[in-house]
Amino acid sequence: MEPRRVHFGLNPISEIRGDSPVAPVRPVPRIPADPTEYSATERELGIEDDSDDEPIFVANQRGRMVQTGEPLDSMTSNIDGTMFCAGGSRGVLKVFSIHDDNTLAEACNFRRIKSKRLTLLYSPLAVAWNHNLPNQIGTTSTNGAVVFWDIERQCLDFHFKEHKRSATSLQFHPTEKDILISSSKDATVLLYDIRVGKSTSKYASGSFDAVRDLQWCMHDGQEHLFNACDDSGTVRLWDRRRIDKPYLVFHAHHGLVSSAQFAPKSRFLIATGGGRDKFIKIWDWSRSLDDGPVYSIETGAPVGKALWRPHGDGSFQLASCSVVNDTLVHFWDVRRPFFPYASFSDHKDSVVALAFLQHDELRFVSGGKDGLVILNDFRCDARRPIEYANDVSLDTAPDGLIGVA
Repeated sequence: MEPRRVHFGLNPISEIRGDSPVAPVRPVPRIPADPTEYSATERELGIEDDSDDEPIFVANQRGRMVQTGEPLDSMTSNIDGTMFCAGGSRGVLKVFSIHDDNTLAEACNFRRIKSKRLTLLYSPLAVAWNHNLPNQIGTTSTNGAVVFWDIERQCLDFHFKEHKRSATSLQFHPTEKDILISSSKDATVLLYDIRVGKSTSKYASGSFDAVRDLQWCMHDGQEHLFNACDDSGTVRLWDRRRIDKPYLVFHAHHGLVSSAQFAPKSRFLIATGGGRDKFIKIWDWSRSLDDGPVYSIETGAPVGKALWRPHGDGSFQLASCSVVNDTLVHFWDVRRPFFPYASFSDHKDSVVALAFLQHDELRFVSGGKDGLVILNDFRCDARRPIEYANDVSLDTAPDGLIGVA
């Protein structure tokens, strides 16, 4: 018996059975090589822009991503926004510069020499740039140390080791070059004076919950204040001049608070991110906090970082990244909190750190557990969910009823 031939593009089962052939298989849509081309989904939705009036911005896609080789945990930028430092507990501590052609380049690698002498001091959990000493970077480590690095000499300068457990975060004072604070899993915050060579103040509230994040207030007349958030869901405002009790205490989230940030353009707003309840909340501490937050954003995933956008509508816009279940960077506007107004999707694993460029409102840098450092641009990388949302919601029930919203 002569075997039947199966023709390309037809259903083999139909040919063998002798049934009428089905229509050819629909080819997979071509992936456009030019990033300015619209995808098939965008064309089907009818949202492509046919206007030829405005030129399309094309970024240098080739040089805007750098692979560090290990997962990242933190990132910080210098005061000019021209350089930034990325660190990770697996032994990554690198400084990158941003060129005029929108590309990234490695400027310094503090762990370029692999040897057995390298210790936990070379495995940073958090990094911070001293904006009053441009050549100094501080890091924290899992052994409780706070380490200082010299960028010019590309080496470890000195360190303090006073925390009893892992140091989780640190922040240099916005105006005093020798003052900084660090937090730890030992539930304390230490204030250091580099001129003295040790910590000068210890802030403890009696809680046993790990302190996850902290930040100095940057507004005039409030530079003596800083906030600290912990695993109990509590945020505390401290006055550095008083170590006996916090200036203000309020419960912000169910579960841990992973991030707390003063608003750069409003003196009395704080944004907090909940690691488990998936909310970003905006608090006005000039009034009674018993009334709850002034804004709430449900993100859909546990919040790792929630940062104010320092440009434009900085009093209303924030960026967030997730601990798990979401690899996107989302930008939110509290005036429309139900879905992000822009999302960035180049990372393949959780995004753990964001750094804004102080003099460029259209670009920012992100780092993730995939080891990637990416220079993101709103003009070519942003995906805006509002463009894909249906204007009218409609669904049909099993009994035939139609619901319209």
